[in-house]
Parts: sequence; C-alpha cells; structure tokens
Amino acid sequence: MSFGCRLMLLASLVMSLAAQPFVPQGDGYVLEAVKASGTAAISKELRSLERLVAAEPRNVAAALRLAEVRIGLAREEADPRHFGRAEAVLAPWLAATNPPTEAWVLRSAVRQGSHDFDGAMADLDAALAAEPTDVGAWLARLTIQCVRSDFDGARRSAARLLRSGDELVATAAAAQVASLTGSSAGAARMLETAVGRNPSATPGMRSWCLALLADIRTRRGEPVPAESAFRDALVLTPRDPQLLGAYADFLLDHGRGAEVGPLLEGFSQVDALQLRVAEAETDPTVRARTVERLRSGIELNRARGDRVHLREEARFHLRLLGDASGALALAQENWKVQREPADARMLLESAKAVGDAEAARRILDTLRAQGLEDVALGLTPRSR
Repeated sequence: MSFGCRLMLLASLVMSLAAQPFVPQGDGYVLEAVKASGTAAISKELRSLERLVAAEPRNVAAALRLAEVRIGLAREEADPRHFGRAEAVLAPWLAATNPPTEAWVLRSAVRQGSHDFDGAMADLDAALAAEPTDVGAWLARLTIQCVRSDFDGARRSAARLLRSGDELVATAAAAQVASLTGSSAGAARMLETAVGRNPSATPGMRSWCLALLADIRTRRGEPVPAESAFRDALVLTPRDPQLLGAYADFLLDHGRGAEVGPLLEGFSQVDALQLRVAEAETDPTVRARTVERLRSGIELNRARGDRVHLREEARFHLRLLGDASGALALAQENWKVQREPADARMLLESAKAVGDAEAARRILDTLRAQGLEDVALGLTPRSR
C-alpha cells in the first residue's frame, strides 16, 4: 500500500467514526478498547463484535465498528481477506434506503485497499451527498486526488476542510497538497506548528500528521527533523506497516540497513516489509532465502489476480533480482494507477537502469511541471 493510500485509509478510519464512538448498551456488551500494541486486545474486540452483530443484526454502531476493525486488520496483517469480510458486514447497510454515511466512507477504504480508486471516489460522493460536511469523506477524497495527481481537485477538497473547524485536519490537508506542488517548506512549517498546538488530538490523527511531516522532511533532504517525526509517529502507532516501511526506506537511504531487521522484527507476514529486510540483509544465504519467499508471495498474488502491489513488485525485480526491464514494465503499469513520489522514484530508477533516457526525461518533466521537490529524484527544494 502506498503512502497516500495509507493516509486515506487512516483518515477514513480515524475521522468517520471518531465523532460517534460505539457505546454498547448493557453490561453484557462491554468491549475492550483497542491498544496500540495489543493484538490480543484487537482479537478480543473482534470476537465480541462478531457475536454482537450476529445477535443484533440491526445494531448499526456495532456493524460499523466491526467493519472498521476488519479494515485495520487488513492493513496490519497485509491480509486482503479482512477487506472482503468488512465489505460483507457493510453490504446490508449500504443496501438500505438511507445508508449511514460512515458505511460509505468505510467501504471507500475497502475499495482503495484494492486500488479501486474510481469505486472509492463513488462511495465518497455518496457519503458527501448524504452529509456534505463529513470531514473523513473530504479528507479521503483529497488523498485519492493527490495519489492521482489531481491537484486542482485536491485544492477544492482542502478548501472544504478549512471550514471543518479542526485546525489539525485543515492544516494537514493543505500541507499535503502544498508539499507536492512546490511549497514543501511552508507545508512542513505549518504542519509542525499545528501538531504542536494540538496535543490532545487522537493518537491516530497525530501519527498520521507526523507521518506526513516525516515524508515532507525526507523529500526535502532534512534527515534530522524527518527522523524525529518518524520516531514520534511510531510511539503513537508502533505497528503501522506503512509507517514502518517508510522509516525502513529512510534508514536504507541513509546507509543504516543494519537497523532495518530489528525495526521490522515480528512482521514476517508482511511482504512489503520483508522486501526491505531482504534489501538490508548482508548474509547472502539469508537474503536468498527471503528473496525466494517473496517470489512465492508475488506468484501467489498473481494467481489470485492481485495487482495492487505493483510498485513493490517493480522494486523486487530491480533491487533484488537485477531485472531492470521487468521492473520498468511494472513501474510503468503502476504509474497508470497512482503517481506519488515513491512511484515516480521507482519508475525513474528503473528507466535509468535500463538506459531509457527518454522515459526518465518524461517523468522528470512531469514532476517539474507539478512543482515537486524531492532530493531523491534530483528535484532540489526551492527554499530552505
């Protein structure tokens, strides 16, 4: 899952239900809160919710919370089956005459999990038609627009979020767009200020903002504040696979591969993280074993028709197999779907490895026209 997708999904989960938490009625329905480090707590809550939904099929709050937990597990465990189960929970509510707005927002998160951005946008349109001020829907919409390089649309979404009255959300939305279109210095400053002024924001929202800040600082070539933001975010959400992957990439780029294995210990089931582990591995035998396991995982995904992780697959071909031509083909296919800086980097690296100067020139021209500032791509920030 891309960084932008991670932002969209987290935004959907954090914002759609935050204003209306599920409070069970009766002593028999007390559920244990989800803890950042507690997979046992999550499993316990999941079982309790499943029993409750089975016993009370008209309990919309329980159904929405169950779908939310399933979507979170899909991310943490890199298991798309949870997305399918979440969608099944949401289906009867979406088939109702007046579906709850949160159901549309949550299904949009399911759809973006499979990179069905058109479907996700359709769900968000439905949510906003029912509730035009829904913050989670506007934030998710903005993030998809950024992933697809629809910056005019993203600016319109950011303008709507300015009316939300939530300084942190509005600032993060504006910073996300600005950081991708030539104003990364100002974006970093205003986001850092907003995070400092909102210490009581939820851990999930603060982590999301800190992850965005770390991403901006990294692209600007400012490793010290970038690492500080990464570490602060990980204190809040230590088991977020996308956050861990971004920090692992930071470590690899700064010659600190020895720290990657310990960082990602306990995530052997997440292929995207094991890709980083393999890149950092210095023992040829261990590395070869990890590469073969990753190859098997990719083949299994292909057999399932899963083409979501094209960027990671391109990276696998380029950096672990030395197959530059295969990597370029995958990176080009991925670019048709999503156009984040990390997608551009993989496309540019693959084009250079193949020796396709024209492909490299085209991507850089596109990014310069966008105004992107990213030292990894040779696009030096305009201001410090």
